[in-house]
Amino acid sequence: MKLLAFTLILASSLGASFASACPMGEKETTLNVHRVMRNFGRYMSPAEEIAFKTTDPYSNEKVADSEYTDAAAKLDIAISCAAAVLANPTGELLPDKSVFLEGKEKADYIDSYLYFMDEFKTGLGEFRDLLLATVAQKPEARDYQALKRKGDELNSLINHAHKRL
Repeated sequence: MKLLAFTLILASSLGASFASACPMGEKETTLNVHRVMRNFGRYMSPAEEIAFKTTDPYSNEKVADSEYTDAAAKLDIAISCAAAVLANPTGELLPDKSVFLEGKEKADYIDSYLYFMDEFKTGLGEFRDLLLATVAQKPEARDYQALKRKGDELNSLINHAHKRL
């Protein structure tokens, strides 16, 4: 019984720490799925911009090394948002559609949502690691196509989730 109580307390405190790392709007008091999704877009876009700029044959824009590390730090924020959902997948952190479902259909839907969220969180971490590995190399040795492929892979995952969820 003590172990159960400790586990519940630990889980709720971890959920709260992830939620506090996922920024909310100035008038928001609780983290919700809409804020999480907006944060995904906001904190993933700098990495996508780097992938685009470095692989677009018509772009003359240079990407400073600091932009790589800044984009990686922003991906950490997006990762914390996914972690907040995974730590406490209930209530306002679930998509609105889940309210209208019941029983096995609801359970299957939430399982699919959590599977996506876990895959997305992993992909964000891989994108962050790739940005940091790329900037650690000399410019002439950098594989910019790998960044583009990872960004495209994450966007495919997002599109699939939007169609399914």
